[in-house]
Amino acid sequence: MAGSPAWAALLYARRAIALFSLGRPWEVRALLATRTFAPPAGSAAANRAYGLLLFQYYATYLAALAGAILLARERRSLGGVWTILTSYVLAHAVVSDGNFRLAAPLYPVLCLFAGHAIAALLARYRARAPGWPVRLTPPGARA
Repeated sequence: MAGSPAWAALLYARRAIALFSLGRPWEVRALLATRTFAPPAGSAAANRAYGLLLFQYYATYLAALAGAILLARERRSLGGVWTILTSYVLAHAVVSDGNFRLAAPLYPVLCLFAGHAIAALLARYRARAPGWPVRLTPPGARA
C-alpha cells in the first residue's frame, strides 16, 4: 500500500461504497440461500421474498440521502453526527471488505435523515392541500 497510495485510496473507497451495496453477503449466499431458503428443506418463495426485501434498503438510502441534503442546505448543526458517520464508514473501509450488514449500526441515523426528508415532503404537501389529511369530501364537491 505504501508503494501505491492511489491503489490503496481506490480500495478504501470501493470498500466504503460496498458497505452500502445490497449484494447478498457470503453468509447468506452460502447458508441461507442454499440450505434454509432452497427446496427441499426450505421454500423457494421465502428465497424470492428475501431477495425482494433487499430493495427496501434502496428506498431508505435514497430518502436518507435526500434528508442529509436537506439538512446540509438548511445548515443544521447536528452535533457531530456527520463526524460519527464518516468515521464509521472510513473505519470499516480500512478493516473490512464491505458488507451491508456491517452498516446496521448506521440505520437509526439513516432513518432519522429519511424521516427529515419525509417530514419536509409532507409539509410541502400540506401547504398545497389545506386541511390534509382530514378532508372528507373530494375537492370541488359540496360538503
